[in-house]
Amino acid sequence: LFEAGAESRVDQVLVVVIDPALQVERLLKRDKINEAEARQRVDAQWPQADKVQKADFVIDNSGSLEQTRHAVTSLYHYLVETVGSETLNKADCLGKHLYAIWILLTG
Repeated sequence: LFEAGAESRVDQVLVVVIDPALQVERLLKRDKINEAEARQRVDAQWPQADKVQKADFVIDNSGSLEQTRHAVTSLYHYLVETVGSETLNKADCLGKHLYAIWILLTG
């Protein structure tokens, strides 16, 4: 999002951060690539600290899957409450986007 300069297209930004060593470890396992390729992918992204500064919400994905699920669920409930009854369509749209985030995080 930030790398493409597309953050102005959205109302709010959620950034998911992770310990850099764990990020590389997970990339190695998930994508079956070598460490150099994993580091190249990480290095091609904006630094996490820069993303966090621009984010409206941050979830740390360095812990267990259950911890990440809890953080996503908490954020989901907060956002649904703040959207309130403004429009059901907006809440439905928000739910779909957060569900997509949930799927990405949990595989």
